[in-house]
Amino acid sequence: MFRSAYETTITKSFNIKKTIEAVQEAFITAREQFVNPVDTETQKVISEDVYLINPGHSEIPLFTHPLEIEVNKKKFVAVDVRNFTRLKQDRSISITSPLDYSFSTLRGILTQRWGDELQYKDLSNIGIIPMRIFSQWITNIVTIRLGLTPDIQIRLAVIAAYYYYCLCFDDKNETFDEREKQKAIVTVTRATYADMTNVTNILEPIEFLPNVDALVEAIKVHGNSLRYEQFNTAFLYTIINGSWFGSNAKEVLAVSLEHVPTWISLAWVCLAERGYKNTKIGQILYNVKSDEIDAFIRNVAGIIKAK
Repeated sequence: MFRSAYETTITKSFNIKKTIEAVQEAFITAREQFVNPVDTETQKVISEDVYLINPGHSEIPLFTHPLEIEVNKKKFVAVDVRNFTRLKQDRSISITSPLDYSFSTLRGILTQRWGDELQYKDLSNIGIIPMRIFSQWITNIVTIRLGLTPDIQIRLAVIAAYYYYCLCFDDKNETFDEREKQKAIVTVTRATYADMTNVTNILEPIEFLPNVDALVEAIKVHGNSLRYEQFNTAFLYTIINGSWFGSNAKEVLAVSLEHVPTWISLAWVCLAERGYKNTKIGQILYNVKSDEIDAFIRNVAGIIKAK
């Protein structure tokens, strides 16, 4: 389980130590730049453990993903929205890119919930839609590029859904016992609409998949197609480009392959914001049953508003 976006494969080599230190210093010396996200309708604070960094005079390097910060024993998630806002002459803040601002705020809130030992299960148990869409997303993109046959597509969908299940599993031993494996099979069957016997046969030889490299290896070894011969993580990163067109889209999409709050934020914002409707992720979501989509939106909204 990747608690932070900066633990993922694409970002783990980033040196963010100086950025964290700069945020810590600014939180003390330039507190006016830090504001809690508020409900747009009620103007009430949504989370006191999330701070948006607005334009100001502090020298904080720009950063793309939510950062976990601790200052004087207070832990919070910092979200950099300076690229999407402007400081007006009267010192008020103007939002210049509402879609990016909305996505970044949501991702910060869900990252904070995901990092909370008491709340992360709310995201894990949010429903079948995030897994189903993730599986369809990977399957559609790989199928288009490699020309997979229907039977191979089913295997890929099952493996991708199982991988998402692993991303939600909080176990440092990174292994499933028989009971958990059976639970995974049932969940993947629901997510993919595949036959349970077929799902069982596909997943039986596959161990726990902790990261994107493990996913790629499982697809190559258990995907039953010679078309995967040259398949690798770099190729997967390349073909998912264009699935979403927000700020820093390429890196955010790569992170979403391993960071559950980022993926759920992408899915939710593609539904909530019409500007993302025509993205590849948005197009998949709009083919899902309306009652399932309604439940997904309600569940995410409930997590957002949970204190």
